[in-house]
Amino acid sequence: MNSQPVTHQTLSPYLTLLGRFPSSEQFLKETMKNLFRLLLIVSGCMGGYHSQAQLFSVGADAAVNIAAGTLFNVDKVTLDPSANFNLSNTTLTYDTVVANPTASTILASAYKFRTTTGSYSGAIHYRYTTKELKTFSEAGLNLFINNGTAWHNYSASVVDNTGKIVTYTTTSALALNELTLGLAAQQLLVSVLLEGFYNNDNSSMNTSLNSAGLIPLTQPYTGAPWNYTGTESVASIPAGVVDWVLVELRHAATPGSAFANTKLAGWPRAYFLKSDGSLVDLDGAALPAIGNPSVADNLYVVISHRNHIAIMSAAGMTPTGNDYVYNFKDALSKAWGEAAGYRQIVPGVFGMVSGDTDSDGSLSVLDFSSWATDFGKMQIYLSADIDGDGQVSVLDFSKWAANFGMENISPLRPSGVKAVDLNLERRFSSQVPGR
Repeated sequence: MNSQPVTHQTLSPYLTLLGRFPSSEQFLKETMKNLFRLLLIVSGCMGGYHSQAQLFSVGADAAVNIAAGTLFNVDKVTLDPSANFNLSNTTLTYDTVVANPTASTILASAYKFRTTTGSYSGAIHYRYTTKELKTFSEAGLNLFINNGTAWHNYSASVVDNTGKIVTYTTTSALALNELTLGLAAQQLLVSVLLEGFYNNDNSSMNTSLNSAGLIPLTQPYTGAPWNYTGTESVASIPAGVVDWVLVELRHAATPGSAFANTKLAGWPRAYFLKSDGSLVDLDGAALPAIGNPSVADNLYVVISHRNHIAIMSAAGMTPTGNDYVYNFKDALSKAWGEAAGYRQIVPGVFGMVSGDTDSDGSLSVLDFSSWATDFGKMQIYLSADIDGDGQVSVLDFSKWAANFGMENISPLRPSGVKAVDLNLERRFSSQVPGR
């Protein structure tokens, strides 16, 4: 790390502190104490600390007064307060062990105050090294601050790539307990529609299952064909949620080569789908966090639902800041395989094909059999309930029949005409590689 000069601005808080003691005995004691603190700051400005090194200490009977506009440098951190800031009865340590649950990747060690400070406002400059950055992008650097209660993530106001400094300027007063530098977890900004649940009257999916309290509190993909062992569960289903979906991320050079063996470690995962088609985490609001995966090729997203045909993005997701973005809703070409496994719901709106009640990845008479078995059941959460209204009725049959092809249903064919004699529309099937 580059050496930092010790200036009058660095010393001024200590000069202010020494001026508080008129007696020679007090002056001598405080002078020795603060010379020691000053030596810590000087050595800190030169870098080179190890785990849990103490940088300075301020006793209960003393205070460090950092005036507004005064730079206060300690090792890799510089405080530049916009209002007077006082430190009292605390120590500042440097620790290479950081327990920060909100950052997926910690680049730097943490600076920890023994007791949480009072309110701080102004700029915080945090220096880092190329070695700490490794191969990560500087664009994703964030300052993480623990206010004594919880960690919070603050996007950098400025990232100086040349000087290797991240600056965050507070917009409101913050208490400081711990500070560290890291990469914010990347998120999925994905939108997709379920054809069976879509209501053209309000251009959104219905939330009837949610309103009726029928959506299970635990993810429903434990059985075949998913056999997912994830433990996602909630105490209550958030407002606006349509249903659970299963999401998988695959990285490959092309969509055609994105087979199951290319999925990222730790996937699939279960999330909620909201009525507008947005994919959200289990709180019903936050975007799903995916950490900072190392992706050498393109990143594809696979969406599965219990009675709709699974789809995969036709192109690698586009990273925008911390978000991987993909919108399935606006074009048939957004799903790999296009019309073979995806469809237009209404003009200009596209979604996942409904009617796969046996979840085998294609529409067939087996789906009809599944519907027929459960026909008439009400207030239930079943795959045979294709339109998601909580009951298995002729409305669900209509959804399946429209996608299966009316001509494929023998009672509806003209007398004496076989299915092979008709130019039938191809039945839908999942185009996800390996499905």
